[in-house]
Amino acid sequence: GFPHAKDVALPLRGSQSKMLSNVLTGKITGAMLEKSGNYETIIKRKLEAIIRLEQLLRSPCQVYLYNPRKLPFYTDIKAKYLLVDAQTQVVFLFTDTEDNNGPCFSRSTFVMGDRDFRINQTRLAVLQTKRTDLSTGNTDVIFCKDGFSN
Repeated sequence: GFPHAKDVALPLRGSQSKMLSNVLTGKITGAMLEKSGNYETIIKRKLEAIIRLEQLLRSPCQVYLYNPRKLPFYTDIKAKYLLVDAQTQVVFLFTDTEDNNGPCFSRSTFVMGDRDFRINQTRLAVLQTKRTDLSTGNTDVIFCKDGFSN
């Protein structure tokens, strides 16, 4: 939701990953974003959707390879993967880091409205989802499709 907060003076601006880093380190706070005229209508809904990410990853969500050129409408959102919670219709668009080996991060999050971003996209099967604690290196399986073993 950072592009929707242009009416707020934030201490730092930059790429999505830099902005997220500034949030995680406390340089940008929720109180700062709440001052935006778009907070109630756009930003707050995006933040609420992000909170649902763990729930999404624990369920058999719909995952697609995302190609905006295949959509029957225009969007400038660039991402590699599209995740959709079938129950809540919350959409997450993810992409890799520039070297394609780093962790994925969210490009956009929203509740699907009148535009269905799944149209003409290649659906993938989710076999297993793991969570890794970066500080300890411990990994937990948070979702595993019945019958799948690695």
